[in-house]
Amino acid sequence: MAKLVIIPLIVFSILLLVPVGGQNAFAGGVCFGDGDCTNAGEDRDGNSCTGVVKCVGNTAVTPGVCAQPPRTGPSCNDGLQCTTGDTCVVGVCIGAPNTGNACNDGNQCSVGDQCVVGVCVGAPNTGNACGDAGTQCTNQDTCVLGTCNDNGFESAGTACGDSSSGVCDNPNTCDGAGTCDDNFELNTTVCREDAGVCDVAELCDGAGSCPVDGFEPAGTACTCNVGPGECDGSNLCVGFVLIDVKPGSFPNSINTKSMGKVPVAFLGSNTFDVTDVDVTTLEFGPSGATPVHDLTDPDVYASHLEDVNNDGFTDLVSHYIQKETGIACGVTEATLTGNHDGQPIEGTDSVRPVPCK
Repeated sequence: MAKLVIIPLIVFSILLLVPVGGQNAFAGGVCFGDGDCTNAGEDRDGNSCTGVVKCVGNTAVTPGVCAQPPRTGPSCNDGLQCTTGDTCVVGVCIGAPNTGNACNDGNQCSVGDQCVVGVCVGAPNTGNACGDAGTQCTNQDTCVLGTCNDNGFESAGTACGDSSSGVCDNPNTCDGAGTCDDNFELNTTVCREDAGVCDVAELCDGAGSCPVDGFEPAGTACTCNVGPGECDGSNLCVGFVLIDVKPGSFPNSINTKSMGKVPVAFLGSNTFDVTDVDVTTLEFGPSGATPVHDLTDPDVYASHLEDVNNDGFTDLVSHYIQKETGIACGVTEATLTGNHDGQPIEGTDSVRPVPCK
């Protein structure tokens, strides 16, 4: 009678220890039936040689394990080039070694690859291209007796790429390590010399180009053919010369209501020969009035050359319609401009507009 009591107690104890109702993992979990296995009926491992998830090894009184049981018999694919008749055997895909089928042994330097007793074998090749592709600075690798031979690089200095040449760009050449160098001049190389006192030298930009022409900033002190001056910001040195508005009078009163003419003299000196002034470039006052008289006429021109300040140097006198000068109340000085030997010049003198309140 004691034995009849022990068996039910053992079964009852097992039932208490094993969780049911789909709480187990799809594989490895304890189960009494397929319903105890998560994802029962599904293929979870992707192996064509195992079945779907189910409870394996269980009985009416003992639990089993959730698993995908091994299969034997179905066809499969073992992924090998040189096997045939692949079949599942106890959960493993196995094929028979093949001889004669074409295959690829993965070696660039073998030819005629075919299966030999389950192994892909090729004959060694000599001469076929392999490895690094040929470029201007890299030699094409070639097969030698089944091995890919590295044929190295073109020697340093070999011409490649851009053959153009300029002050900032030299023809490209190989560096001996497979790279085609641009060979640009450094950014310390002068590519354009300064063309005068108000021009600046340009340096290569290090990328093959010479920058646009640059100049000294406007207002930079310079010396030109008439003496001291200032750069105008566009390569010209504007020479400073002396002028005299209304020679012989001071203050230089300008009647703003007058239709008369205002005489202005360029004062010559030992550095400024007024006869080298281009009379067609003369302008006076804020509005840039031009001379009243035709100074290109030799006789008229000669009559405008005189020494107005008695210093022994010839001066050039020109006349301007007051209304055209732009001199008005509030203006305290006026400038006469022109060209001297191809360079700009200017001179400024004080003025006193009248009548003004």
